[in-house]
Amino acid sequence: MATNGFSGVCYRCGIACRAGAGVAEPAPGYKRGTGGRLVQNWNVQHAECALAYRGFRFDIGACERPKDMADADRIHARLVLAQMRGAAA
Repeated sequence: MATNGFSGVCYRCGIACRAGAGVAEPAPGYKRGTGGRLVQNWNVQHAECALAYRGFRFDIGACERPKDMADADRIHARLVLAQMRGAAA
């Protein structure tokens, strides 16, 4: 994943993500750029959100914002454990 070059709103937690503080991923679809040409859409997320919610799909803005990388690890471990418990039931 590439570091985000522009600021945006994190699609995981819905909080503003300043340039260089997260990662950018290509999004499906295109939009009209300058001069009317089509340009790729990009999704932005905090680096902590990317670590915490890797491998999981949630609605936009439905996730809590991790305080730091250690908190992101705790959130991810909790989600994996909950998923494992759900599969065993």
